[in-house]
Amino acid sequence: LTEETRRRPPPMPREVEERPDMRPEEFRLEEEVEPLQLVGECCKWEANTKGLDFSFFRAYGVKRVHRLVFRMQAGRLEFQVVSQRLGFTWRLFPKRAGGLVLSRGQHNQVEAGLGGECDGHSTNFVLQEAFLSVIQLSIDLQEGTSIDAAGRRSVTPSKFRALIHYDVVFSERPQVAIAPTWIQYPAQEISYLDDELITAATTPEERADALARRRKIIRELR
Repeated sequence: LTEETRRRPPPMPREVEERPDMRPEEFRLEEEVEPLQLVGECCKWEANTKGLDFSFFRAYGVKRVHRLVFRMQAGRLEFQVVSQRLGFTWRLFPKRAGGLVLSRGQHNQVEAGLGGECDGHSTNFVLQEAFLSVIQLSIDLQEGTSIDAAGRRSVTPSKFRALIHYDVVFSERPQVAIAPTWIQYPAQEISYLDDELITAATTPEERADALARRRKIIRELR
């Protein structure tokens, strides 16, 4: 990754700097955690890579919804989600040891585990979809912390929840293209006439599909 692909992280909240022993569930979502960021081998686990940030979508009740729309440059992606402000001090990962393969659709949403720098190692979410699919990845967060009128922080860990799901979408423009070991930001338009698309295929099946699509385009142009 080059300096152009990295962003300066948002400032660390003052209370977090003064209390380095805070547990992940103690952080206030809007004021101390957000924005959220996807991390994985695609960005060498850098928590400040441009293009992998979730957009805040909406709030309803005590829940806050975040979305990231991206294009699959391979059929498989392994990832976790961290806080841009806090880095790996606040991260989401599967509760199941060894990782979890996600299934498409909101009805297949799963609850993520919440931890810090020492948690979740080699326990990643896995997303498997067709080469060049456009994915809308959604995370619903429910606050586990509240602040009273006197400014006192109250933590109820059992209230915190993080639900994650994805859908394949057809009308959304991806903000980034993600491969197993690299990203393209902003995501460029796809052209099957470009050699870059052929070489980006990571399996024989993906390469054969891309070549077949190229041959079809060439036949139609004649």
